[in-house]
Amino acid sequence: KEVAAAWASEFDRFDLSGTESAQLADLGASVFANPATPELVTQWTEEAKTALAQDFGPHGAAQALADARLIVEKFGTPELRDVLASTGLGSHPAIVRMAANKARAMRLAGKL
Repeated sequence: KEVAAAWASEFDRFDLSGTESAQLADLGASVFANPATPELVTQWTEEAKTALAQDFGPHGAAQALADARLIVEKFGTPELRDVLASTGLGSHPAIVRMAANKARAMRLAGKL
């Protein structure tokens, strides 16, 4: 709950649902309690690529990843970008998938 409260404004910026916010807060709390190893971050990266290929097809996965990065760059604060990079959470498949889906919705709505 503390993590969710601290990041509430960031979650609002991305129009996350309560479930999505709770999921991200849980992931963040877990990684802060048990930092990810470089090997785990590499594993997350591969899992994220696989998830995007499943969701967007092999050709759409690259665009989905680019859009996920763009949404974080465009709407995320420097603090958020730093946390995602320094903890490895920016490679976590659930976060990448969520960012890609949000970015796709924004692109379809003409907001990205």
